[in-house]
Parts: sequence; structure tokens; C-alpha cells
Amino acid sequence: MMKKPSLKILVADDHPFIRRVIVEALKDLKEVEFSEVADGAEALVCLGVIMEDSFPANGSLPSDDTFFIGRSDVDCLVTDFNMPGINGLHLLRMIRANLTAVRYDLPVIMVTGFDDSSLIAAALELDVNAFVTKPVAKASLIERIHDGLQSSAVTKTPAEYAAVTVPDLAEHSPREEQAPSGLAQSAEAKEGIDVSMLRAGAVLSADLRGADGRLLLSKGSVLSESTIKRLQELEAVTGIRNVAVT
Repeated sequence: MMKKPSLKILVADDHPFIRRVIVEALKDLKEVEFSEVADGAEALVCLGVIMEDSFPANGSLPSDDTFFIGRSDVDCLVTDFNMPGINGLHLLRMIRANLTAVRYDLPVIMVTGFDDSSLIAAALELDVNAFVTKPVAKASLIERIHDGLQSSAVTKTPAEYAAVTVPDLAEHSPREEQAPSGLAQSAEAKEGIDVSMLRAGAVLSADLRGADGRLLLSKGSVLSESTIKRLQELEAVTGIRNVAVT
């Protein structure tokens, strides 16, 4: 009798090449079964959500009478930020708000090619388990998946996650199509402790902003181990290399 895979990973990305890179990387993992979808609507079905109406175009959560929850055996989600219609942040919020058939602390790895900090801030607020930046490196992806499976990132209740605002991704452009000069300038202008030296429990002594000036974390925020890892993963994207803490 064939041994049943111990881990089922769902890959959601509207770019066939990126999906192929991710799937090829996952083939190196033992006892793993994976499926791939090209958009967020297909991903929701795999997560056990059956929509009886269209997903809200304004980014809000769907009302209870517009969908019902079936079954899903997904153990981990690897999703892109930007997909047509239902994007990666919508999927992450649905999961964290406990509006899918999977557990609300499901490991979610977000693939990003953006440098707009409003998107990153929302993902942090929704306690994403890991970020993988484009171009996707196999070793980095596998490391993030292992980390996500070994520790829970959730810090809030489903109701608190449901209240998180998801920005409109249609207003943003991919990072690879934008000039990188602002990142270097932002990184050089910051003073404080190197993100690689941060320790859990440190408190921000100033607002933490990305290269575009948007707020990532407010002054007074206590840095958890999970948040520190996310900042380290996104150093090249946000331009943040040093953090002011007390």
C-alpha cells in the first residue's frame, strides 16, 4: 500500500513560471503532496470555501450568507501577494479570520515582488508565517516552509484578524518594475540596531517605516521573534537594515 503524504501544500500564483519554480522546489521535500492554482478564487475552493456570490470587490470580507465552508486537507499555503480578483492578502485574512475549512493558524508563506510597505504592513498584521522575495530561491523557500510548519505565528483572535484592512493591490506595481534607488537611500538613512542583531522583547523607540515612507510598525511595538524574522526576510524589499529600539 502506498504511504499517504504527511504534508499537503497549496501553491497559488497567477504566473505559470513562478508556480513552476515553486513546485519544482517542493519536489525536493519528502512525503509532500502539492497542488497548484492560478488565482485566489481557485485557492479558496481548495481551502474549503464555496462562494455563492462574488467575492467583495472592495476588499472587505464576504458576508456569512454568501458562502459556506466545506472540507479541506491543506496543511500549508504558499501564495503570491498579487493575483486577479482574490489576492494573497485576502486569502491570508480569510484563513486568520477562521472563515475557511483549514485551521486559522495555518502556515502561510507569502511570495512578494513588491516594495510598497502598506502591503507588507497588512501581511505583518495578519501574522504571515514567512516572506519569500522574487526571484524565488529554492533553498530560501524550503527554509521558510520548514520554519512556518514548526512554529505558529498567530497572536490575535479570529475577530481581530477579521478587522484588518487589506489594501487595494490594483494601485501598486511589482517591485521588479520599479527603480531600486530609494531602497539604498532609505537603508543608509536609518540609524539603530542591525535587524540581524534584534532580539524578541525589544521595543521600537520610533515608528518603523519602509523605503516609501509608509508605516510598518508603530513606535512602542514590542518585537516578537516572528516579527523579527519577517523584517530580516524583507530587508532587501523594505530597505530597512537598522531599527531604533529601547
